[in-house]
Amino acid sequence: VVIDWAAQQVVATMLDCHAKPVHYIALQNPSAFTDSPSSQLNSFLTAAIDGCIKMWDARQQKAVLRMQGHINRSQPIRCDVSPCGRFVATGSEDKSAYL
Repeated sequence: VVIDWAAQQVVATMLDCHAKPVHYIALQNPSAFTDSPSSQLNSFLTAAIDGCIKMWDARQQKAVLRMQGHINRSQPIRCDVSPCGRFVATGSEDKSAYL
């Protein structure tokens, strides 16, 4: 569910996000030291115990990128976007970090 906090109303519902329940949402936190396009502020990441991270565009109300390769079958694993918006980092159950 995407909520417009200022208007205090639901503006979008993303259905069937993952094969398993979403356990983490990462929002972009741009840096004052980079030129991030404003379109990146409309995107966010979701992670679930299905080995998949998805990037969503709130305006298009759909996943625009699907990332796999890390192992995530039993433990919640976090992910995050770099301040420049270019990289996504995630942990993995194989004791590795992926960028």
